[in-house]
Amino acid sequence: MSKYRNVYETPELFFHHAIDETPVQSDFQMHIHIHYEIYFFVSGSVHYLVENSEYALKPGNILLMRPMEYHMAKMMNDDRYERYCVIFSEELLDPIDPQRRLLLPFHSRPLEKANIFSPSEFPGVDPLELFKSIAEADSAPETKRTAVLANLYALLWELSKAYENKKIDKKSKSADSLTDQILRYMNKHLFDDITIESISEHFYISASYLHRLIKNAVGASAWKYILYKRLSAAQGEIQNGSTATDACRKCGFKDYSAFYRAYVKRYGVSPAGDSARTNQNKG
Repeated sequence: MSKYRNVYETPELFFHHAIDETPVQSDFQMHIHIHYEIYFFVSGSVHYLVENSEYALKPGNILLMRPMEYHMAKMMNDDRYERYCVIFSEELLDPIDPQRRLLLPFHSRPLEKANIFSPSEFPGVDPLELFKSIAEADSAPETKRTAVLANLYALLWELSKAYENKKIDKKSKSADSLTDQILRYMNKHLFDDITIESISEHFYISASYLHRLIKNAVGASAWKYILYKRLSAAQGEIQNGSTATDACRKCGFKDYSAFYRAYVKRYGVSPAGDSARTNQNKG
């Protein structure tokens, strides 16, 4: 399992510096969350999967994952694996960036494309020093929170400058694979009344072939991919103040009892319990 050297965690802000001396793939699974993630790769032999894209990581690489993007570290061998990670909610930008300009690097790109930045894209700045500054800060909660936020804002500023200079392949859309097209279609219609059969018919393929394509891409069946994204969105709605019933309706679930069972199975807590826990943390 991961050895977390340094951790700060609240519902809207999470930081860790983690090292696995001998990483085991079963400890790293495809997952999604409702917040934004900045991941910094220090060392190891790792490919990183984001939806249907695979990035071979080199020391100093930064990956950006926006809410609802499936992602996973893929171990190529058992070399020592070290990384830093910051996960944050967009509301933390309210004091400095109410227009959310600092989130352009996350959103001004197609799903699963241009997630990666290299050290050469940060001239005169070493992002690793920003992560180290967080890790070296006093562990007292208020001090650590200040360190995380101060360095997060600086990191987002450097990322926004790097993104402005980054050349994204304008032809990437025409080079999309069938799997890319299917994933984008499912995300576009995530909360609509779609079924495996309707998706298969839209792309003129069989349901079994659709299943193989998505399973190979993200490690989950097509329906589980949709279900987990709907549940993640519903969790976000609940944590932002929606009732469980409204979250169920907004996020594509027709039947509340089915939504309830899936939510409890996924998160280990009922939708109402999650809402109460969120309100308690806010209080």
